[in-house]
Amino acid sequence: RVDLAKIQYYVSEIQKYLMLSQTGQNLALSALKHLMGFQLSALVFVKDDYLSSPENVSLDSLEKYILLSSKNRPEWEQLAHGEQAALSLKEAEHLANYPIFFFAGYANLNYTHIRTDTHNPYHFNPYNLRTGGIGLGFVFDLDPALTKAKEYSAQGIVNRVQALKAFASTGIPVQVKKSYEESKQYYQFIAYTQNGMNAAKKWMLFSAADYMAGVGEAKDLLEGVG
Repeated sequence: RVDLAKIQYYVSEIQKYLMLSQTGQNLALSALKHLMGFQLSALVFVKDDYLSSPENVSLDSLEKYILLSSKNRPEWEQLAHGEQAALSLKEAEHLANYPIFFFAGYANLNYTHIRTDTHNPYHFNPYNLRTGGIGLGFVFDLDPALTKAKEYSAQGIVNRVQALKAFASTGIPVQVKKSYEESKQYYQFIAYTQNGMNAAKKWMLFSAADYMAGVGEAKDLLEGVG
């Protein structure tokens, strides 16, 4: 009776963990809906009920994954555009030191047949005009200290982006290497765990047979369940 009660207790523990797993599954699905911008009431179906078996899965070489990261990681594109923008800003601040020359033009041609020209120089006549002209402009904002400060500030942005680029050139391969080594480790863990699970099944099978035959103790079966 005591042994039977122990087995029933373990069954109740398993049911409790199953209930917690179901609750976690429902919560995870709600979190996925939130991340994808769906309402909680939206119908979302998970493609697979269980994770696919990792058997017969092999990792490629680390160098291949590092090469893929150099082509596909978005940080490289961001750094390249950021460096180009920073260099352009520095160039713009440097060119601000130079004077600006510009041309301006103006033309006014209009005609109407219902108004005649007036030749009175004191009377403004906006009709039947043919006027125009061009001009040359020159602007020189002479403040070399301020311009130099802005150029140094832009150079600081360039240095910061280039430092990030150098940091990424070593940091991203380290990230890839870390993920690669963890993947190898997890695949090995899966193999060890699979062997342990198979051994535990045999353990439980033989312990249950001994218990039913009256030559074994429930303790062995319960330890196998654990």
